Amino acid sequence: MRMRVTDRALFERCARALTIDGACHGLVDDLNEAGFDLPSVYLLVDERLRCHAARGYFRVVDGFPPGHGVIGQVVATGRAQLIQDIRSHPEFIAAIPGVAAEGCFPVFCGGRVVGVVNIEAYSALPADTDEVGAAAATQLGQRIQDLGGLRQPSLWHRLARMAVELTEASTVSDIERRTLRAATEIAGMSSAALAHKTPRGGLAVATHGGLVVVLDRWDRHDWELMTSWISAGTSSHFPEAALVPAEYEFLRRSGIGAMSVLPLVVGGSSDGVLLVADTQPVEHATFVVEALEVLAAQSAASLGLALARDEAARRADYDLLTGLGNRARFRSEVASALGRDGAEVAVLLLDLDDFKNVNDSLGHQAGDALLVKSAARIVQLLRAGDTVCRLGGDEFVVVLPGTSRDEAADVADRLLDALAQHITVDGMSMRTTVSIGIAMRSDQEETPEELLKAADFAMYLAKEAGKSRYAFFEAAKRLRVRQRLALESDLRTALSEQRLDIVYQPIVELASGRMAAVEALVRWTTRERGPVPVEEFIQLAEEKGLIRPLGRWVLQQACEQLTAWDADGGDPLLRLAVNVSSRQLEQPGLIDDLDGCLGRGRGLNASRLTVEITESALSRDDAMAKTTLDILRDRGVEIAVDDFGTGYSSLALLSSAPVTQLKIDRTFVQEIDRGASVPIVDATLMMANGLGLDVVAEGVETLAQLAYLRTGPCQYAQGFALAEPMPAAEIGALQRGPRPWDCLFAAAAEVQSPPASAGLGSPAAGAV
Repeated sequence: MRMRVTDRALFERCARALTIDGACHGLVDDLNEAGFDLPSVYLLVDERLRCHAARGYFRVVDGFPPGHGVIGQVVATGRAQLIQDIRSHPEFIAAIPGVAAEGCFPVFCGGRVVGVVNIEAYSALPADTDEVGAAAATQLGQRIQDLGGLRQPSLWHRLARMAVELTEASTVSDIERRTLRAATEIAGMSSAALAHKTPRGGLAVATHGGLVVVLDRWDRHDWELMTSWISAGTSSHFPEAALVPAEYEFLRRSGIGAMSVLPLVVGGSSDGVLLVADTQPVEHATFVVEALEVLAAQSAASLGLALARDEAARRADYDLLTGLGNRARFRSEVASALGRDGAEVAVLLLDLDDFKNVNDSLGHQAGDALLVKSAARIVQLLRAGDTVCRLGGDEFVVVLPGTSRDEAADVADRLLDALAQHITVDGMSMRTTVSIGIAMRSDQEETPEELLKAADFAMYLAKEAGKSRYAFFEAAKRLRVRQRLALESDLRTALSEQRLDIVYQPIVELASGRMAAVEALVRWTTRERGPVPVEEFIQLAEEKGLIRPLGRWVLQQACEQLTAWDADGGDPLLRLAVNVSSRQLEQPGLIDDLDGCLGRGRGLNASRLTVEITESALSRDDAMAKTTLDILRDRGVEIAVDDFGTGYSSLALLSSAPVTQLKIDRTFVQEIDRGASVPIVDATLMMANGLGLDVVAEGVETLAQLAYLRTGPCQYAQGFALAEPMPAAEIGALQRGPRPWDCLFAAAAEVQSPPASAGLGSPAAGAV
């Protein structure tokens, strides 16, 4: 059954088409379905008639001028023609054989003919061809006009180009600018605004056009109201202000006469809004609304990618906690400053003094808050061209381009003053200080890393001088810095590749001559430097955060060696002493390291282990260190105070701390050779006896020293006179064969030594 012209669905494809070509193809499909066998559409392009769509033809005539043929005459005259016997018509041009009739109807757009709707048939045309053809031409003309006409690029072609432009846009602001310009052109309205969420939770707003001033007056609440309005992801269009809902009265007060609001939807959720507005009422055609929705979707997708790209770049160059630049940003800024020939550059490295105490006492959240507020104070003191970055932890670095030595010192003084002021964190007022190392550009060959390392060295000089001050790096100290850097690198390599050695020094029980314990001592020898002094590389390990992995490795190797001696028939009572620094005690993880090493030692009993700490470590007011010592003692580990007498231990501290042993420093033991009284040694022995502590005399190097110590309540001795530190294999041999100190013990027994101080009591064997 044929469809009638009055049927609304007759030209539906044409009416819904988004392009002119789509409208032409849709129309001939509609006509073909309505029962017309040979429909076609010709449009005037560059003064030539071009076939844009046809059905039922295996070839078409194309490219002829107006006035040529029936189609050309209709275009030239603007009048339709219906010819039932076309074969006798003088202007008929046959495209295919057998055509008997033709109806040709002009298509008008903007008051002029832009093409024709042509209907041919192999027999007579249906009676309603006149009516249908005219209606089809009218519908196509209207759709062409809606889509912008033939002389302008199609609106949808413009949107396609816009999609490419948005994809190619390099910045968020560029995407915003292009979107706003396109929105006003598509809508035919004077103003547009774009509001979208930022990755850090903020709201970015961009405006364009005559109402910019009005839109810029909207506050954050207004924009959030707009964003929440379209959170469901639907568009809203108000051709006149009176139609705007009452809760958005601020829109009407802004002077807006018409408005369209479209969501920016990314990943199924609305992240912003595109608003197009005008001071006058504007009624949009459906295709304009559709085009605006497509534009909003394109913009949302491009913005999402650009914001994600910007956030990734920001994360690569900026510290997430403080918002300052990070190490990569520092390198970039210094490299840029160094690129200016002859320009002075100062690099200031700041380290908050005793920052760890804040984390330990108040928690990491308070520590983070202190870092953020300290960063803000640093930024406030700097010039526009200066840069401050956070390297990590509590270290900040400031880059001062074009700055002399005196100016850098002035900045450092102001930073010291500013950071020394009280800061309130979680309702608590606290005061922190900072140590600053300053490195100046010395020549064109300086690199960012070299400057930073130099500033790092200068900063440690400031700390060694008492903290809360600044120090300059000096060129004369460059060799020392580079040697220190090389040593640090070598130590890291040696630790990772286990190119360190452990030697063991016997600790001898004075009453029996038995080897009661061995102290594990780490040694490091390099090809270039030979043996590296222990104090030097231990201090370096502490400064560079390597002390825990170093201590863990020594403990692990020593525990495994003790187990190996046991398996080889060694003394099951032999104890192992290891040194633990104050840094290890203050860091979490020492107990876990101990448990892991004892487990590696196949169930080695913790009671055979002695941990040696310094007096300074014992006297430090550190909660973590105290807790760690208590746990060690609860496990059965003995606690020895090494180099006793060189620090500031009090009787109260010794009596309350979980200490089981004192090791008298060698400097006091050497006083015995002078033949005078040795009050420190005697007092230590008496005090330890009263507190129930064992005593080890360190650095025993002479027969006289050994003889004296054997007369008093000193349980153990250690020193070169008895045995030097030796490899593990030699310790194993000592457990099976003669001991080198046996002859010395026999000689000491025959020496008439001065009696120990009165009241010392008799020696008692104890644990080492």
